[in-house]
Amino acid sequence: MPPRVTPEALERVLFESVALEPDSERIDEPDWLQVRTPSSKRPNHNAVIVARMPEAETDARVREVVAEHHGRGARMRWVAGPSSRPADLSRRLADAGLELLGATLAMTKSVPESGPTAADGYGVPGLTIRQMTPHNVEDFVDVTMRGWEQTEAFAEAVRHIAKQSFAPEIPTRSYIADLEGEPVASSHLRILPGLGYFQGGAVLPAHRSRGIYRALIQHRFEVLRELGLTTAVVWARADGSGVICGKVGFETICEGDFYESPATDGTR
Repeated sequence: MPPRVTPEALERVLFESVALEPDSERIDEPDWLQVRTPSSKRPNHNAVIVARMPEAETDARVREVVAEHHGRGARMRWVAGPSSRPADLSRRLADAGLELLGATLAMTKSVPESGPTAADGYGVPGLTIRQMTPHNVEDFVDVTMRGWEQTEAFAEAVRHIAKQSFAPEIPTRSYIADLEGEPVASSHLRILPGLGYFQGGAVLPAHRSRGIYRALIQHRFEVLRELGLTTAVVWARADGSGVICGKVGFETICEGDFYESPATDGTR
Protein backbone atom coordinates (compact mmCIF):
# COMPACT_ATOMS: atom_id res chain seq x y z
CA MET A 1 0.00 0.00 0.00
CA PRO A 2 1.49 3.37 -0.97
CA PRO A 3 1.97 5.38 2.25
CA ARG A 4 0.37 8.50 0.76
CA VAL A 5 -3.07 6.86 0.60
CA THR A 6 -4.42 8.03 3.95
CA PRO A 7 -8.00 8.21 5.22
CA GLU A 8 -7.89 11.96 4.57
CA ALA A 9 -6.76 11.37 0.98
CA LEU A 10 -9.59 8.90 0.43
CA GLU A 11 -12.13 11.41 1.73
CA ARG A 12 -10.60 13.96 -0.65
CA VAL A 13 -11.19 11.48 -3.49
CA LEU A 14 -14.91 11.52 -2.66
CA PHE A 15 -14.95 15.31 -2.59
CA GLU A 16 -13.07 15.72 -5.87
CA SER A 17 -15.31 13.16 -7.59
CA VAL A 18 -18.72 14.70 -6.80
CA ALA A 19 -20.53 15.34 -10.07
CA LEU A 20 -20.65 19.06 -10.80
CA GLU A 21 -23.14 21.29 -12.59
CA PRO A 22 -22.38 24.82 -13.84
CA ASP A 23 -23.75 26.32 -10.61
CA SER A 24 -22.14 23.83 -8.22
CA GLU A 25 -20.33 25.35 -5.27
CA ARG A 26 -17.38 23.60 -3.61
CA ILE A 27 -16.91 24.47 0.05
CA ASP A 28 -13.34 23.44 0.82
CA GLU A 29 -12.43 24.38 4.39
CA PRO A 30 -10.16 22.66 6.95
CA ASP A 31 -13.12 21.26 8.89
CA TRP A 32 -15.75 21.12 6.15
CA LEU A 33 -15.91 19.62 2.65
CA GLN A 34 -19.24 20.08 0.87
CA VAL A 35 -20.67 20.44 -2.62
CA ARG A 36 -23.94 22.33 -3.12
CA THR A 37 -25.82 22.55 -6.41
CA PRO A 38 -28.88 24.85 -6.23
CA SER A 39 -30.14 23.74 -9.65
CA SER A 40 -30.12 20.03 -8.79
CA LYS A 41 -32.28 17.95 -6.49
CA ARG A 42 -30.07 14.85 -6.80
CA PRO A 43 -27.96 13.62 -3.87
CA ASN A 44 -24.93 13.03 -6.12
CA HIS A 45 -24.81 16.83 -6.68
CA ASN A 46 -25.31 17.77 -3.02
CA ALA A 47 -23.00 16.18 -0.50
CA VAL A 48 -21.19 16.78 2.76
CA ILE A 49 -18.00 14.71 2.77
CA VAL A 50 -16.19 15.93 5.88
CA ALA A 51 -17.73 17.77 8.84
CA ARG A 52 -15.79 18.45 12.04
CA MET A 53 -18.10 20.23 14.48
CA PRO A 54 -18.10 21.03 18.20
CA GLU A 55 -20.42 18.60 19.91
CA ALA A 56 -22.63 21.35 21.31
CA GLU A 57 -23.21 22.81 17.84
CA THR A 58 -23.63 19.60 15.86
CA ASP A 59 -27.38 19.02 16.04
CA ALA A 60 -28.20 22.59 15.03
CA ARG A 61 -25.71 22.52 12.14
CA VAL A 62 -27.00 19.19 10.86
CA ARG A 63 -30.59 20.42 11.02
CA GLU A 64 -29.61 23.60 9.19
CA VAL A 65 -27.94 21.75 6.31
CA VAL A 66 -30.69 19.15 5.99
CA ALA A 67 -33.40 21.84 6.12
CA GLU A 68 -31.70 23.89 3.40
CA HIS A 69 -31.92 20.98 0.98
CA HIS A 70 -35.36 19.87 2.13
CA GLY A 71 -36.65 23.40 1.72
CA ARG A 72 -35.92 23.38 -2.00
CA GLY A 73 -37.09 19.80 -2.49
CA ALA A 74 -33.59 18.45 -2.99
CA ARG A 75 -32.06 15.24 -1.74
CA MET A 76 -28.59 15.20 -0.22
CA ARG A 77 -25.82 12.83 0.83
CA TRP A 78 -23.77 13.02 4.02
CA VAL A 79 -20.70 10.89 4.71
CA ALA A 80 -19.80 10.19 8.34
CA GLY A 81 -16.19 9.20 7.76
CA PRO A 82 -13.00 8.97 9.79
CA SER A 83 -12.28 12.72 9.82
CA SER A 84 -15.77 13.83 10.85
CA ARG A 85 -16.71 14.78 14.40
CA PRO A 86 -18.30 14.29 16.85
CA ALA A 87 -17.90 10.53 17.17
CA ASP A 88 -21.67 9.97 17.26
CA LEU A 89 -22.33 11.91 14.04
CA SER A 90 -23.97 8.87 12.42
CA ARG A 91 -26.65 8.76 15.12
CA ARG A 92 -27.27 12.47 14.80
CA LEU A 93 -27.68 12.19 11.02
CA ALA A 94 -30.24 9.43 11.50
CA ASP A 95 -32.06 11.52 14.10
CA ALA A 96 -32.23 14.32 11.51
CA GLY A 97 -34.10 12.03 9.12
CA LEU A 98 -31.30 10.85 6.85
CA GLU A 99 -31.22 7.17 5.92
CA LEU A 100 -28.17 4.92 6.18
CA LEU A 101 -27.24 3.42 2.82
CA GLY A 102 -24.75 1.11 4.48
CA ALA A 103 -21.25 0.84 5.88
CA THR A 104 -18.68 1.53 3.19
CA LEU A 105 -15.00 0.57 3.06
CA ALA A 106 -12.34 2.92 1.70
CA MET A 107 -9.81 0.60 0.07
CA THR A 108 -6.62 0.84 -1.94
CA LYS A 109 -4.30 -1.40 -3.91
CA SER A 110 -1.13 -0.97 -5.92
CA VAL A 111 -1.90 -1.68 -9.57
CA PRO A 112 -0.40 -5.10 -10.39
CA GLU A 113 2.31 -5.12 -13.04
CA SER A 114 0.41 -7.78 -14.99
CA GLY A 115 -2.85 -9.67 -14.91
CA PRO A 116 -5.76 -10.97 -16.98
CA THR A 117 -6.25 -9.07 -20.23
CA ALA A 118 -8.82 -8.57 -22.97
CA ALA A 119 -7.42 -11.57 -24.81
CA ASP A 120 -8.88 -13.94 -22.22
CA GLY A 121 -11.94 -11.88 -21.26
CA TYR A 122 -10.21 -10.84 -18.05
CA GLY A 123 -10.79 -14.35 -16.80
CA VAL A 124 -14.37 -14.72 -18.12
CA PRO A 125 -14.57 -16.54 -21.50
CA GLY A 126 -16.69 -14.63 -24.01
CA LEU A 127 -16.50 -11.32 -22.12
CA THR A 128 -15.54 -8.14 -23.94
CA ILE A 129 -15.41 -4.61 -22.54
CA ARG A 130 -15.96 -1.45 -24.59
CA GLN A 131 -15.73 2.18 -23.60
CA MET A 132 -18.92 4.22 -23.46
CA THR A 133 -19.19 6.71 -26.33
CA PRO A 134 -21.87 9.15 -27.48
CA HIS A 135 -23.12 6.33 -29.73
CA ASN A 136 -23.71 3.71 -27.03
CA VAL A 137 -24.79 5.78 -24.03
CA GLU A 138 -28.16 4.03 -23.93
CA ASP A 139 -26.47 0.62 -23.64
CA PHE A 140 -24.56 1.95 -20.63
CA VAL A 141 -27.64 3.53 -19.05
CA ASP A 142 -29.81 0.46 -19.52
CA VAL A 143 -27.35 -2.08 -18.15
CA THR A 144 -26.47 0.21 -15.22
CA MET A 145 -30.14 0.70 -14.32
CA ARG A 146 -30.85 -3.03 -14.48
CA GLY A 147 -27.61 -3.94 -12.72
CA TRP A 148 -28.52 -1.70 -9.79
CA GLU A 149 -32.16 -2.93 -10.03
CA GLN A 150 -33.45 0.62 -10.23
CA THR A 151 -36.18 2.57 -12.01
CA GLU A 152 -36.29 4.92 -14.98
CA ALA A 153 -35.82 7.90 -12.64
CA PHE A 154 -32.43 6.45 -11.70
CA ALA A 155 -31.68 5.83 -15.37
CA GLU A 156 -32.33 9.48 -16.18
CA ALA A 157 -29.78 10.54 -13.56
CA VAL A 158 -27.23 8.10 -14.99
CA ARG A 159 -27.95 9.37 -18.51
CA HIS A 160 -27.38 12.97 -17.45
CA ILE A 161 -24.04 12.21 -15.76
CA ALA A 162 -22.93 9.95 -18.61
CA LYS A 163 -23.49 12.61 -21.24
CA GLN A 164 -21.62 15.19 -19.15
CA SER A 165 -18.61 12.90 -18.93
CA PHE A 166 -17.73 13.47 -22.59
CA ALA A 167 -16.59 17.00 -21.81
CA PRO A 168 -12.78 17.10 -22.21
CA GLU A 169 -12.26 18.56 -18.75
CA ILE A 170 -14.06 15.63 -17.04
CA PRO A 171 -11.45 12.94 -16.22
CA THR A 172 -13.79 9.95 -16.39
CA ARG A 173 -14.17 6.82 -18.45
CA SER A 174 -17.18 4.51 -18.41
CA TYR A 175 -17.40 0.99 -19.79
CA ILE A 176 -19.93 -1.61 -20.93
CA ALA A 177 -19.18 -5.32 -20.53
CA ASP A 178 -20.72 -7.71 -23.07
CA LEU A 179 -20.96 -11.46 -22.64
CA GLU A 180 -21.25 -13.18 -26.02
CA GLY A 181 -22.41 -9.84 -27.41
CA GLU A 182 -25.05 -9.13 -24.74
CA PRO A 183 -24.56 -6.17 -22.35
CA VAL A 184 -24.31 -7.61 -18.83
CA ALA A 185 -22.37 -5.09 -16.73
CA SER A 186 -21.00 -1.57 -16.50
CA SER A 187 -18.20 0.20 -14.68
CA HIS A 188 -16.76 3.66 -14.19
CA LEU A 189 -13.22 4.94 -13.69
CA ARG A 190 -12.27 8.43 -12.57
CA ILE A 191 -8.72 9.55 -13.21
CA LEU A 192 -7.32 11.69 -10.41
CA PRO A 193 -3.76 12.93 -9.84
CA GLY A 194 -1.65 9.83 -9.29
CA LEU A 195 -4.47 7.31 -9.01
CA GLY A 196 -7.60 5.76 -10.45
CA TYR A 197 -10.87 5.76 -8.53
CA PHE A 198 -13.08 2.74 -9.28
CA GLN A 199 -16.76 3.69 -9.26
CA GLY A 200 -20.12 2.23 -10.03
CA GLY A 201 -19.58 -1.40 -11.00
CA ALA A 202 -22.92 -3.08 -11.74
CA VAL A 203 -23.68 -6.61 -12.99
CA LEU A 204 -27.09 -7.87 -14.11
CA PRO A 205 -28.58 -10.16 -11.44
CA ALA A 206 -28.77 -13.14 -13.82
CA HIS A 207 -25.03 -12.93 -14.50
CA ARG A 208 -23.68 -12.50 -10.98
CA SER A 209 -21.30 -14.99 -9.32
CA ARG A 210 -19.59 -15.67 -12.65
CA GLY A 211 -16.49 -13.56 -12.12
CA ILE A 212 -17.74 -10.56 -14.12
CA TYR A 213 -17.33 -8.00 -11.33
CA ARG A 214 -13.80 -9.24 -10.78
CA ALA A 215 -13.21 -8.89 -14.53
CA LEU A 216 -14.34 -5.25 -14.35
CA ILE A 217 -11.66 -4.69 -11.73
CA GLN A 218 -8.97 -6.39 -13.81
CA HIS A 219 -9.94 -4.34 -16.87
CA ARG A 220 -9.53 -1.08 -14.96
CA PHE A 221 -6.16 -2.24 -13.66
CA GLU A 222 -5.16 -2.70 -17.30
CA VAL A 223 -6.34 0.81 -18.14
CA LEU A 224 -4.34 2.26 -15.25
CA ARG A 225 -1.23 0.38 -16.36
CA GLU A 226 -1.60 1.89 -19.82
CA LEU A 227 -1.88 5.35 -18.24
CA GLY A 228 1.18 4.77 -16.07
CA LEU A 229 -0.78 5.01 -12.82
CA THR A 230 0.18 2.70 -9.96
CA THR A 231 -2.57 3.19 -7.38
CA ALA A 232 -6.23 2.19 -7.40
CA VAL A 233 -8.78 3.23 -4.78
CA VAL A 234 -12.43 2.39 -4.19
CA TRP A 235 -15.21 3.11 -1.72
CA ALA A 236 -17.08 -0.19 -1.62
CA ARG A 237 -20.09 -1.51 0.26
CA ALA A 238 -18.85 -3.65 3.15
CA ASP A 239 -21.43 -6.35 2.47
CA GLY A 240 -21.15 -6.23 -1.33
CA SER A 241 -18.40 -5.16 -3.69
CA GLY A 242 -16.02 -4.67 -0.75
CA VAL A 243 -15.92 -8.44 -0.31
CA ILE A 244 -14.79 -8.97 -3.92
CA CYS A 245 -12.30 -6.11 -3.75
CA GLY A 246 -10.78 -7.65 -0.65
CA LYS A 247 -10.35 -10.97 -2.45
CA VAL A 248 -8.35 -9.35 -5.24
CA GLY A 249 -6.01 -7.62 -2.82
CA PHE A 250 -7.53 -4.26 -1.92
CA GLU A 251 -6.71 -3.24 1.64
CA THR A 252 -9.22 -1.43 3.82
CA ILE A 253 -7.86 1.90 5.09
CA CYS A 254 -10.95 3.24 6.84
CA GLU A 255 -14.74 3.05 6.89
CA GLY A 256 -17.56 5.51 6.46
CA ASP A 257 -21.32 5.57 6.86
CA PHE A 258 -23.16 7.01 3.85
CA TYR A 259 -26.48 8.72 4.57
CA GLU A 260 -29.01 10.18 2.16
CA SER A 261 -32.32 11.97 2.26
CA PRO A 262 -35.16 9.48 1.83
CA ALA A 263 -36.14 8.80 -1.76
CA THR A 264 -39.74 9.11 -2.87
CA ASP A 265 -39.38 7.37 -6.25
CA GLY A 266 -37.52 4.18 -5.33
CA THR A 267 -34.11 5.37 -6.53
CA ARG A 268 -30.84 5.70 -4.71
